Amino acid sequence: MTTLSAEKRETGEKPKRLRREGFIPGVVCGRDLKETVLIKIPEKDAAQFIRDNKKGMQVTLDVAGEKMKAIVKEYSYNALKKQVENLDFQALAKGEKISTSAEIILKNEQFAKGSVNQELSEVHYRAEAEHLIDSIVIDFEKIPDIRTMKVSDLDIYKDKNITVTTSGESTIFSVTSGSAISDEDEEDDNAEE
Repeated sequence: MTTLSAEKRETGEKPKRLRREGFIPGVVCGRDLKETVLIKIPEKDAAQFIRDNKKGMQVTLDVAGEKMKAIVKEYSYNALKKQVENLDFQALAKGEKISTSAEIILKNEQFAKGSVNQELSEVHYRAEAEHLIDSIVIDFEKIPDIRTMKVSDLDIYKDKNITVTTSGESTIFSVTSGSAISDEDEEDDNAEE
């Protein structure tokens, strides 16, 4: 699990000014916290963190020496400035169900028998902290003949500790046949030459 260091920030510190000073503002909220914790993260650390971690990923936050487990709830990124603008975290509490999402990663697409069209990039679900997952990996080397997969086909859909909130009928991917040239077509082409 990744550890991210942050400093506490004062209520009056404006996000725009913090960004000019090289910090990214953020918040940590959660059931067991007395109040929302306002934080600031060095811009370089925040940018690296976002490259390596997506929404729903678990992280250990080190806020002024106090460590807490959390998930990345949301972040905003300004593509024009190439800058993270804000990071929101939710502190994890034992027994509390968290609403989050898991990224879908398609692996070894070259083993699929055709062209893979990914229609869904994440699955939304609810689970307690000990049952959270960061990503769902679908490996085509293990399932080369599958033509389509729906959310209801995933293992997490059947897991009693996880409540999937994305529709089970949602298509994750479909595989379409390529325009393969038959042997007869090749022979016809050769005969014409």
